[in-house]
Amino acid sequence: MIQEFNNFFENRANVKLIQKFKEKQKENVFFGIIEISTSKENLIFDVEIPSTFPFGKVDNTCITFMCKKLLGYPHINYDGSVCIHSESSSDTEQRLKNEILCLEEWIEKFYIKEEKEEHYYYLQIPHEKDCISLLFSDLPLHYFKTHIQSYGYTEFSYIQNNKFMILQSVDGQNLFWSERIKKVPKIKTIWLFLNKEPIFNKKQVPTSWEQFHKILSYSQINFIYSAYYRLEMFKKNPLGHFYLLLGYEIKSKPHWEFIKLQIKKFPIRNNYNKREKINNYTLLDVPILWQKTYNVSYERFFGRGKLSNKITESKVLIIGIGAIGSQVATILARGGIKNIEIIDFDSISPGNLCRSEYFLPHIDDFKIITLQNLLINISPYIDVKIQPYIKKTLKNHYIDVKIQPYIKKTLKNHYNYNENLKYLNDFDIIFDCSTDNELAFVLDKMGLKGKIFNLSITNKANELLCLTGKNIPEYKHYTINAINNYEKPKLIYEGEGCQYPTFEASYVDINSLVAFAIKNINTRFENNINFNNFIIRPIEKENNYSIQLFDHISFVQKEYNLFLVISTETITQIKELSSKHYPKEFGGVLLGSYLSDNHTLLITQILETSEYKNSQTMFTRESEKLNQKIKDIHQKTDGNVVYVGEWHTHPNSSPDYSQTDFLAMKSIANDNQIMTKNPILLINSFDLTKHNLCFYVYKNNNLLKYENY
Repeated sequence: MIQEFNNFFENRANVKLIQKFKEKQKENVFFGIIEISTSKENLIFDVEIPSTFPFGKVDNTCITFMCKKLLGYPHINYDGSVCIHSESSSDTEQRLKNEILCLEEWIEKFYIKEEKEEHYYYLQIPHEKDCISLLFSDLPLHYFKTHIQSYGYTEFSYIQNNKFMILQSVDGQNLFWSERIKKVPKIKTIWLFLNKEPIFNKKQVPTSWEQFHKILSYSQINFIYSAYYRLEMFKKNPLGHFYLLLGYEIKSKPHWEFIKLQIKKFPIRNNYNKREKINNYTLLDVPILWQKTYNVSYERFFGRGKLSNKITESKVLIIGIGAIGSQVATILARGGIKNIEIIDFDSISPGNLCRSEYFLPHIDDFKIITLQNLLINISPYIDVKIQPYIKKTLKNHYIDVKIQPYIKKTLKNHYNYNENLKYLNDFDIIFDCSTDNELAFVLDKMGLKGKIFNLSITNKANELLCLTGKNIPEYKHYTINAINNYEKPKLIYEGEGCQYPTFEASYVDINSLVAFAIKNINTRFENNINFNNFIIRPIEKENNYSIQLFDHISFVQKEYNLFLVISTETITQIKELSSKHYPKEFGGVLLGSYLSDNHTLLITQILETSEYKNSQTMFTRESEKLNQKIKDIHQKTDGNVVYVGEWHTHPNSSPDYSQTDFLAMKSIANDNQIMTKNPILLINSFDLTKHNLCFYVYKNNNLLKYENY
C-alpha cells in the first residue's frame, strides 16, 4: 500500500513528493511530505494517511494534510490541518483522488482567491487539555455595544458535580435558564467584550498572552490585573486560578470564550512607574489556557427539532408517569417544553424498568422525584414541579388518594372542590396517563379550561387511544370494549398474591405509539386543526410493519343539538365494502352506544350481511341471521352496544334519501321490538374516484341531516 501512495503523489500534476511515505506503527498512520505548486507560492504539507485507508477515521475524516503556513485561513484547524471531507470509496486510488481533489479545491477557493465563507465558522480554539466547558445562552448585543466600559463582573455556576459550568449573568444581565439553574450557587469572575474577534493573521487565535497586546485595550488589561491583585493580596481564591469571560460579536449576537488564569503563573507583569504613577503592563509569553464554550441558547439547543410553540409555551400537567406518562414527559422535555408538572403517588418497581424511563438504581424511589431529576438533566430550560397525588373531588364529594403503600380512597362531603378546580384550571394542557377511570370522570365533570388528552394503551399495545373533549370516560369504555370485541383482555399478573394486573407491551411497542400520538397532537397544534379522538394501531402486513391513525370524526344535527361520532377506520371499512360491490348497491347495519348526555351517539362498528339482493338502484338484506348477531353483541355488552340504524350505497348517484329510505326508517322507529325511536341512516354516494357519506336521523316524522362538526 505504501508504494501505491508514493506512486500516486509522484505522478500527480502540480504535486511533488518530498519525503516518501513510511509507516508509523505507534500512531497507526503512514507519513509523508508533499509540495503543491500554486499561482501564489508552493505549499508544503505533512501528510498522514490512516492505517484503515481507504476507509476514514472515527470522525469520518480520512487523510490529514497539515501546513502551518495556512493558520488563520478558513477551515484550518489550530494544528494547521485542512478540514476536508471527501466522498468515500473502497478503492484505494479513487479515494486518493477524492482526497487530493478536495485539497486542491480548498487551495483554489480560500488560498488563491481568498473567498469568504458563506456561513460563519467558529474560531479554531486550541483548548487546554482536561479543560472544562462553559454553557451560555443569548444576551442582547446592544447592551455591550452601548456599555460605558467593555469589562465588568460576571457569575457562573458549577453543574453536574463540577463537570461543566453554566453562565448565569454578565454585568448583572441574567441569562435565560430554568428557575432551578438560577438557584444554583454562583461564583463571581470577570468579563471583557472586544470590538472584534480575538484573532491575528487572518483568523488565527493567539496561543500566548503576549499575542494579546494588539487585541486587548489598556483599560481591559488593567481590569484583569486589578482582579488578580485582589485575589492574590486577600487570598480569596483557594483554587489557585480564576476565569476570564471574553466576548465578541457573531452575527449580531454576543459570543463568549472562556480562559483560565493561574495566579502563580499570571501572564501580566506591572512595571509600575513611580515617578509618573503610571501602570506599565507587559503581557508575558505564557500559554493561554482556553476552555470550551457552547452556545446553548434555547433556539440553538432545540434547533434540530422542537415541538410547536403552542405546546412548549404552555403550562403542562401529566397525571400518571408510568409506561405512557414517563415517555410523554421525556418527549416533551426533548421537544422544548418549559413548564411541566407531574403527578403520581407510586414508587418504582422492577417491573417498571423494561418499558418506562427509569433505571435500576431507581427501584423503590418515588416516580415523581426520579422523573423530575431525569427531565431537568435533559434541558436547562425546563422547570418541573411535582405533586404526589390529586384529590378526585366533585362538588358534593371527593375521593382522596394519598401516598401510602396502598391506595386509600374515602368518600366525604363537599371538600376542596374550588381549590382543585383553581389548581387544574391553571394548566393549558393536561395529559391524563393514569388509566384511572374515576379521575377521568372527575376531570370530565369539572369542565376545565385547558385541553385534556387521555392516553391509554390496550393489551399487547395493539392500539393507543387518545381521547379529548367531553365524555372521555364513556368514549373510552365503549371504544375499548369494541376494540376487545366485547371480551375482557387477558392481562398479566406479575408473581402471586393480591395485586393489580397490567397490560402486556414492550418499551419499543409503547414508545412507537406514544411518539406517534405526540407527533399528531403537535401537528394539530401547529396547523390549528381541530382535535378529535383518535386511535393509533400498528399494522403488520406481509412482514412489513406500519402505524396507522384513525380519527373519530364528529357530526352535528343543529336543530336538536345531536352529535354523531364515527371513526375513520369504520368509514374506511364502509368505503371498501362499497367499492367491492360497485356498481351495485350494498349495505348493512350500524351498531353503537348512546352516551349518558342523551345527545351523543358513538358508532362503534358496522355489520355486513352475507345474504342480500342488490342491483344498481336497489338493496335488500336478510334479517334473521343479522338480527341474531345484533342480539349476541347486545347481550355480550350488557346492553351497552345496540342497533342504531342502517347504511347503504348510492353508486353514481346523489346522497339524498329516497321515499323508500324514509319509509324504512319510519318503520324501524315504530317497531316496538327494535326499540330504536331515532334510527340513523347513512348513505354513501360514490363513484370510482370519491365517496360522499351523509348521515340522517329519523325524528318527529322527518329525516334530518347531520353536518360536519
